[in-house]
Amino acid sequence: YPEAGPAPPIGDPLRGPYLRWMVFYGSSFEPAVIDRALKREPAPASTNPYGDYDTMLATLTAQLAKGPYLLGETFSAADVLWGTALGWTTRFKLVPETPVILDYIARVGARPAVARARAKDAELAAAQHDRDVGVRSSNVGETAARCGPVAVGGGDSAGLGRQRPSLVEKPAGAFDHVPVDAVRSNAAE
Repeated sequence: YPEAGPAPPIGDPLRGPYLRWMVFYGSSFEPAVIDRALKREPAPASTNPYGDYDTMLATLTAQLAKGPYLLGETFSAADVLWGTALGWTTRFKLVPETPVILDYIARVGARPAVARARAKDAELAAAQHDRDVGVRSSNVGETAARCGPVAVGGGDSAGLGRQRPSLVEKPAGAFDHVPVDAVRSNAAE
């Protein structure tokens, strides 16, 4: 969706920094967080893309401190990636909840497109829950009819009922909206 402006176009001076932060996530942030979470020593410096966790985090927080977004005043798809990732890594205590990080997460989360995406997610989750409850209710009846009192209250614990549709198929377009809505309209917001 280049017309939405989720990334600086080729030739834009922000294109290089944008690509840097997109790549830094997968090549430095994730390995550093995983190594730390698993209490693994980093690889030798000659083969390690991130150096050490503290250096990686200092590099990230120094950029965030320049704010309000990774590219200064320009919101981009990099902020969608990083805002989401920092949100869940701070919730799981994999990244410290520093003021710089929490302020950044709040700025990204306060964008109107994020509110719209969260509302759609809640709507889809409620519909999925309603579907799951209906399937479980019918499975209890089917299983009880076949197995008697042993399986009552256990849903399909005996494995005799039908498969839950929610584990087999997703509704058409159920998750397709998140990247589009979260990025497409952000350039104007």
